[in-house]
Amino acid sequence: MPSMMTTEKFDGTITTADQARKMCVIGNRMLANDRVLDAFGHVTVRNPERPDTFFISWATSPAFVTLDDLQLCDFDGNILSDDKRRPYGERILHARIFKARPDVNAVCHGHPSSLIPFFCTDTPLRPLTAGGALFFEGVPLLKEWDPESGVHIATIAAGDSLAEALGNGRAALIRSHGMVTVGDCVQILCTVSNSLVGTAATQYTVLQLGAEPFYLSAGEAEKAVETSLGAIGIERSWNYKVKHIKEIFPDIKDLFD
Repeated sequence: MPSMMTTEKFDGTITTADQARKMCVIGNRMLANDRVLDAFGHVTVRNPERPDTFFISWATSPAFVTLDDLQLCDFDGNILSDDKRRPYGERILHARIFKARPDVNAVCHGHPSSLIPFFCTDTPLRPLTAGGALFFEGVPLLKEWDPESGVHIATIAAGDSLAEALGNGRAALIRSHGMVTVGDCVQILCTVSNSLVGTAATQYTVLQLGAEPFYLSAGEAEKAVETSLGAIGIERSWNYKVKHIKEIFPDIKDLFD
């Protein structure tokens, strides 16, 4: 009997700068509300009208981002306006990933606490659940980068090292620092980001039992990814989260119209 799970793909394509700006605000608010981001971290969205640029907030906390906070940035980290507000120092992280990955339209960088055991050690993340299947092929850990950048990804060379470590994957970890996740739209970025955080929390908890966990097989992971990133899975998750952030952040309700 054939599987009853749908394989219809989710399409989050946007075509205007106005849509990209709205999704940038929504992505920051949503991942802040999900505790993927806290006072630090950021979500960025590629500008479909000028694909060699992207939208990023000035250096404020993601839970506060509005349309008025957004700046336009190029792939060398230059802010393309006379906006005098201090930009994020790690905007170059996003810039170099967008440059290296034309398929990526949304990027998140944060420092979730559940990932600390995995970006502070060589312990690999392995999938135990459907959400973890998104990372079946592993999550690379960037260990060394431009020393002039310090612990942050704040130079072009450091950004290029991270983009290289990420490769064609959905996520990468940065030693003693945090993570980066990517997606072809904000909706998928949010699912990938939450799944990464959840995968780390689940694996750490299960390992405390001292028993060998039941890891997913390649076949199971492949089927789980089809469901998690499919139209039904993304739409159900997105609609659930949208309802809640409209209640929590009434000031951005108009962005969904």
